[in-house]
Amino acid sequence: MEYLKISFSEKIPSEVKWVLKKLHSKGFTSYLVGGCVRDLLLNISPKDYDIGTSAKPQEILKIFSKSQIIGKRFPIVHVYVGNRIIEVSTFRGREELDGVIPENFGTPYEDANRRDLTINSLFYDIQNEVIIDYTGGLKDIKNKIIRTIGDPLLRFKQDPVRMLRAIRHSARLSFSITEETWEAILLKKNLIRTVAKERLRDEILKDIEGNYINSWFNLLKKSGLLYEIYPFIKKFEKNKAISYKLLNRIF
Repeated sequence: MEYLKISFSEKIPSEVKWVLKKLHSKGFTSYLVGGCVRDLLLNISPKDYDIGTSAKPQEILKIFSKSQIIGKRFPIVHVYVGNRIIEVSTFRGREELDGVIPENFGTPYEDANRRDLTINSLFYDIQNEVIIDYTGGLKDIKNKIIRTIGDPLLRFKQDPVRMLRAIRHSARLSFSITEETWEAILLKKNLIRTVAKERLRDEILKDIEGNYINSWFNLLKKSGLLYEIYPFIKKFEKNKAISYKLLNRIF
């Protein structure tokens, strides 16, 4: 585990600070988690601020009057502060225990190690102004590297959408994907076909709306994921009358 002392006080919205301080005041461990910590460290303005906490969903509801539980697979609480919605999640346990334990809650360490990429597994403690790193994400951000947490073959088998996220962040941040992670994408790309269409749609919409779409499209094509998701594109490519300019307009 590594720590990085750094202050984000001026960058974090007051509403987010209020939710964190409220959870702390009730005795619960609570951190900023995931992508917002990564973006703050890279001096990028986060779209959302997510919080991880030791408080259980029902305990969160009791603390915040304007809140509600969403999600079926794992309950997440939306806390409403002014015009902002802040997502608060209880730390989750080991992934292999999902479905085995009714409420698979865990420790910050377990929660970090079940996330997709090392750069997305950082926690920020606003009380002590320190980033907590359980997976080597700080080093990978410094070296501009995209790496899965644990064995990428297993991680992509557990959730194929992680392959799309590796490509997204490589394109978005201009980070290189490690050889081991890339080879696993090539080997497991067919698994993307097992993902629900609605979930795929939601993931791809995030990239289509980004300003890194050209890099994303090229990586998606190079990996073969493009053809697994949209098999009709191969037919287009075989027809010389359909140009890549048309394909780029589609995406």
